[in-house]
Amino acid sequence: MQIYFIVPCTISAGVILTAQAGGAVALSVLLTVFCNLAAVFTVPPLVAWIINFEDVQLDPVKLLIKLLLTVLLPLLVGKALRYIPHVKPCVKKYSNTLKVISIILLTMIPWLKVSQASAQKAFTGISVGSLFAVVGWGLAMHLLFIIIVIFPCFLLKLEKPVLKSVVIMASQKSLAVAVTIAGFLPFTQAEQGLLSLPLILIHLGILVADSVWASWWISWDAKKEKEKADPGDVTTNLASDNELDDLSCKENPQLHVSSV
Repeated sequence: MQIYFIVPCTISAGVILTAQAGGAVALSVLLTVFCNLAAVFTVPPLVAWIINFEDVQLDPVKLLIKLLLTVLLPLLVGKALRYIPHVKPCVKKYSNTLKVISIILLTMIPWLKVSQASAQKAFTGISVGSLFAVVGWGLAMHLLFIIIVIFPCFLLKLEKPVLKSVVIMASQKSLAVAVTIAGFLPFTQAEQGLLSLPLILIHLGILVADSVWASWWISWDAKKEKEKADPGDVTTNLASDNELDDLSCKENPQLHVSSV
């Protein structure tokens, strides 16, 4: 759980949730890039500090090099490819397809770890109650992150789309980076898979909770806008499904892909 909450924001899910809530999608993309780049340099010393046990030794420099190769290098390569003629138009044309492929590939990272651990009987003896307890603790920590972030946003009087973007992105965590870091730790494959299981459960629980919350947030805002537009007409207070969809994707209408 400590590893999960020191990693950067999600690579794709946070942006999609921001669009679903009617937030500033462009700001979410910027925060995603900045946080994931910064995490390459901040996560290694934090991980080395967290697992600083007598019988476990981790070289933060080696972890930094691995993150440079697995996080920073692919980002730079992808950015460079967009400057090649005909690549950028192709990316725009097949944007949704590329998002789906990206999500599938990201999902395969934890799936491989869990499969390896399951093949070695690493999950024997784990109770269902302990799994629910892990999810509960993860959701509690997630709620704490939201509370810590949302009050400064209110004090700064941020605009509603910006507030939504900051709150969502600051409370989201990247499962792919967390599982990748777990794979770099000096443990056996079975132990790494055992570490990955709570990361996956917490991430899924947070995604479900945030999806419900984002949908409620955009619906609540739509209702308030209708009441302000014509408070005397009851019928205008009921927004149709099409109006909610238009409001949720007005920042970026192309983002209609769910993410795990």
